[in-house]
Amino acid sequence: MMLTPDTMHRFLIEDSDVRGQCVHLDQTWRSVLEQASYPPRVREVLAEAITALALLSATLKYEGSITLQLSGDGPLYLLIAHCTSDGVLRGLARWRGDTEQCSFKGLVGKSILTMTIDPGPGKDRYQGIVAVEEDCLAAVLQAYFDRSEQLPTRLWLASDESASAGLLLQKLPGTEIPDDDWQRLARSTTGVTSHQLLTLPVSELLTNLYARDTLRLFSGKTVRYGCHCSRERAGNTVVALGRDEFRPELDRGEPVHVDCEFCNQRYVFDAVDLAILFRDMALTVDDDRRH
Repeated sequence: MMLTPDTMHRFLIEDSDVRGQCVHLDQTWRSVLEQASYPPRVREVLAEAITALALLSATLKYEGSITLQLSGDGPLYLLIAHCTSDGVLRGLARWRGDTEQCSFKGLVGKSILTMTIDPGPGKDRYQGIVAVEEDCLAAVLQAYFDRSEQLPTRLWLASDESASAGLLLQKLPGTEIPDDDWQRLARSTTGVTSHQLLTLPVSELLTNLYARDTLRLFSGKTVRYGCHCSRERAGNTVVALGRDEFRPELDRGEPVHVDCEFCNQRYVFDAVDLAILFRDMALTVDDDRRH
């Protein structure tokens, strides 16, 4: 069996109440890298975040999206990864200064992890926030699920410049798997190498790891890079910032540029566009006042 690029596979370990996910990101990951020239250490953590989010998104029963955000006072002061329920991924990172000699904790500094689940229009968002205290992103996410969700979860992540890959094990919600079984399966996976995650077809990888167990491997789900920016959303940003923010451009008759931070798409609003945007805003405010 050949390696299937940009694909996620769900699997169950029979008679154990443990589920898992494997993902391999190829063009998806390379598309993220095309948006900025990331230093190697920043690139590594961003790959882990996007790969982990793909894995975690597949365990949730919702129509919407999930967002992971790391923010703090280290050289890597902001990281955002976003995944929709239909497998569309994007991500970005912001850094300052030298990052090459930093450990993970040195890279993110005093920081917090925020997980936001948006189940779609008309439904309430869920947000969980934890302090980052662990030595790698996988451990941070494992601690988050242990503490915030009471759902034991383990992650193994790997990446290079052309691909990223990961494996997730998680107890099925509402089940009482014996702790010995859970620990045995976690130990069986601990020896997996980055090379194996990046190069082995999923069936071969899982057979090697869980030779004693009966596995049920489901059909793969395609994942891809994509951005949800639009001219309408960029216009909403202009309106939210307000007319005064763009007063110099308006006075000079110059266009306003709004750049998407994820994909670098530029949206240009000339004087006529801005007049329409702020006129529509005024009409909306007047209508709200009448009601």
